[in-house]
Amino acid sequence: MYDIHEFIDKVKDKNLFEIISEAQNEVSRAENGSFGVKGAVAKRNSGALEYASDLKELIFFLGNGVKPFGISDSVFYSFKPICENLVNKKQFKPGILDLFNYL
Repeated sequence: MYDIHEFIDKVKDKNLFEIISEAQNEVSRAENGSFGVKGAVAKRNSGALEYASDLKELIFFLGNGVKPFGISDSVFYSFKPICENLVNKKQFKPGILDLFNYL
C-alpha cells in the first residue's frame, strides 16, 4: 500500500514533471490520511509517513540532482530506473547516473 518501489515502478517511464506531480499528489494522499481522519492510526502503522518521507526525498532529488542527506542506500538506489529513463529522454544529464556508482 505504501511502497516507494511500487510507486517508482508505476512512474519510471514518465517525464520529469509528471513524476514530480504524481509524487506530490502521493505525499498529500499519504499525509492527509494519516491525521484527523478515520483509520489514520492504521495508515500511520502501515507506513504512510515513511512513504511520504521517501517521496519527499525523491522530489528533492529530482529537483536538485543531489542525494538527500540521510536517505537509505536502498531507497536512493531505487531512484536509478527513473534517472535512466530521464537521461534517455534528455531531461537529465548522463552524469547523474554516476551518483549510483558509489553505493
